[in-house]
Amino acid sequence: MYMRPRYFGRAFDDRETRIMGDAVIMACHVIRSAHGDGGKAEVSPALRRDIASTILQMAAYGVMDSGAMAQAAIDRVWSAAPLSA
Repeated sequence: MYMRPRYFGRAFDDRETRIMGDAVIMACHVIRSAHGDGGKAEVSPALRRDIASTILQMAAYGVMDSGAMAQAAIDRVWSAAPLSA
């Protein structure tokens, strides 16, 4: 039996989940690259959860553009990050 993922009462098909997965990969890549260690650092599970949550929210509202989803997740993560002294 195939179960379709649901979020905010919305079910996503294979194409949509693939787009969301691409957005997660893009956002994680950009965040890793921003650390200045050549992208070798891993993204923490908590940070991945925040990225995925943002992407799911956008998808639930009908946004199905992986670039826009990734950018929204990056913006949310960086806006919540403490400023360096």
